[in-house]
Amino acid sequence: MFRPDRLKVPLHRQLVLYVALPLAYIICGRLGLLLAVPPGFSTAIFVPAGIAVAAMFVAGTATLPGTFLGSFLLNIWISYAIAHRPNVIGIDAALIIAFSSMIQAAAGGALLRKLIGYPASLDNLRDLLLFLLLSPLVCLISATLSLSGLMALGIVPWTDLLRNWLTWWVGDTLGVLVALPLTLVLVGEPQPLWRSRMRPVAVPMILSFALFVVIFMNVTRWESEQELSQFRWAVLAAGALSTGLLGCLLLLGTGRAKRIERQLAAIVESSDDAIISKDLNGVITTWNRAAERLFGYLAAEAIGKPITILFPPDRHHEKLDILGGIHRGERIDQFETVRRRKDGSLVNVSLSISPISDESGKIVGASKIARDITDRKRIEDRQKVLLAELDHRVKNVLARVDVMAMSTRQSSNSVDGFVGSLRGRIQSMAAAHKLLSQSGWRGVGLNSLVHTQLAPYAADANIAISGADLTLAAADTQALAMVLHELVTNAAKYGALSVPDGHVSVSWERKLNGDATATLMLEWRELGGPPVATDVQSSYGTGLIRNLVPHELGGKVDLVFDSGGVICKIEIPLETI
Repeated sequence: MFRPDRLKVPLHRQLVLYVALPLAYIICGRLGLLLAVPPGFSTAIFVPAGIAVAAMFVAGTATLPGTFLGSFLLNIWISYAIAHRPNVIGIDAALIIAFSSMIQAAAGGALLRKLIGYPASLDNLRDLLLFLLLSPLVCLISATLSLSGLMALGIVPWTDLLRNWLTWWVGDTLGVLVALPLTLVLVGEPQPLWRSRMRPVAVPMILSFALFVVIFMNVTRWESEQELSQFRWAVLAAGALSTGLLGCLLLLGTGRAKRIERQLAAIVESSDDAIISKDLNGVITTWNRAAERLFGYLAAEAIGKPITILFPPDRHHEKLDILGGIHRGERIDQFETVRRRKDGSLVNVSLSISPISDESGKIVGASKIARDITDRKRIEDRQKVLLAELDHRVKNVLARVDVMAMSTRQSSNSVDGFVGSLRGRIQSMAAAHKLLSQSGWRGVGLNSLVHTQLAPYAADANIAISGADLTLAAADTQALAMVLHELVTNAAKYGALSVPDGHVSVSWERKLNGDATATLMLEWRELGGPPVATDVQSSYGTGLIRNLVPHELGGKVDLVFDSGGVICKIEIPLETI
């Protein structure tokens, strides 16, 4: 049983099927019988057989009543033309042939739908081979059923059965091979593909078949003996077969070309890069979806417009250079420039432009691939800023190390003393630098900085650290690190950390001012240490502390050498941190 898809066909289309299909069947069938060979029961090519199978393939079982009606009326017409009056035998014969034709159309269309599927493009070797193999197989139905019925009615004698059966079968087979592709060109789906085959497929097939019809008619005019009738039949059959095979080859060729074209179109449409083509006058001819996203113009707004709608005013000189290169057949690759969007905003793009040539090799335009490089440019600009900042910082560090090395040398009494002091100060700078690097140079917590600078002595000393954490600016971290390093180094060498009972406390608080600003109050206090020597009070380290706090931290420092140990009070405005 075949699926009742007639219910799925709209009413207006059903009317077309029930009117247009019978008319096409009758007209093509009557014209086809003009090419019949004696005794006239069948023809070397029966086009309606192909139309009926194609109709079932395209629209399903809704076409079967139209096939039955067309075949019945055609054969009533033929019977009347032979007997010149209606008769019961003629009506019975018409019913048998109509029923057989309908069964053949139903079987052929259903098999094609199942094995090939619909909509179908018939553009690959597998589908075309199935079509070529199924056509003669399906056409066994009408030839066998119809001639069996005609022989039972006494219309066809059994002595002529084989010859008529062979002619009928060949005629239907060739009709399917020729008419099905032509019918699909008119009504097949996918519609754009089949309509595009009108010129490359349908026209050559029609011309090929017309040529063999002309040859057939001339052979008929020239024949003088009855034996030539078999030659005429062979000529027409060969012509129909050649036409059908030609159609298959053309379907295969155009299908491959269309498939490649569809694949290329899909690639262009799905590309993340804007792909545009233009003619030699710089007028836009194609515009993909990525171009719409990048430049803001819809395809309908851009196609037909000059490419200069994308040029900022200061970039119009590029048009002449680009068009000149296109005329010379030159390819422009990775050309970085700026283009303007529909809203007037600018976008950095990288362009690759290639000339387009026609079949004769003449350059007729150019294709352009535009890639948005705004993010890359932003990253490059950021890298330039970072490199410049890094260069500045490295120079500052080297300058500081140079000054520190010279000052350490002047304040050292021996080579070993110089090396030890310099190494400690460089390690202090490195520890602060590490904290800054880990934070992305966005600032360092004061708590982390204090613990880092005191870490070399914390395990073996009595050190107390207290204060709510707050963040120091990157520019001030190095300076305060050096201050803390000098304090802890002096304490370890000469102060509270140089004796077992010594004690150091580091504390800080955030003090609010009356003008909505705040000040960091940091106190370093040593207890239980030995009296501080006079030379320590005027050493390089103490001088460094007194210099860094006001000049680099913008604050105040009170450095007292008490009998119990060093007391250093530092005030730093938080708005500079």
